Amino acid sequence: MGDIRDGVHDDPLRTLVLNGTARQAVLSVVAGRTIMADGVIDGVDLDYWRLKGQELFDKMRQAYTVRDTLNRPANELFPPVYARLER
Repeated sequence: MGDIRDGVHDDPLRTLVLNGTARQAVLSVVAGRTIMADGVIDGVDLDYWRLKGQELFDKMRQAYTVRDTLNRPANELFPPVYARLER
């Protein structure tokens, strides 16, 4: 709990419960069965699901163009919040 995002520290358990996020979870046990250890869930390909999630997001983002009365492309509807550096 040394991350600035943890907020102020009162009671360690209370701080974790009130300010903690799923990113801090490294072990999950349900009914005595280990579900996740060291941030890894046996039998779940997280890279695959991350890719599928990105594909779904990209598809949904592109769909905004169809609903936009001006038919603007997604890049115009959602401009970057910072300048992109060209290499």
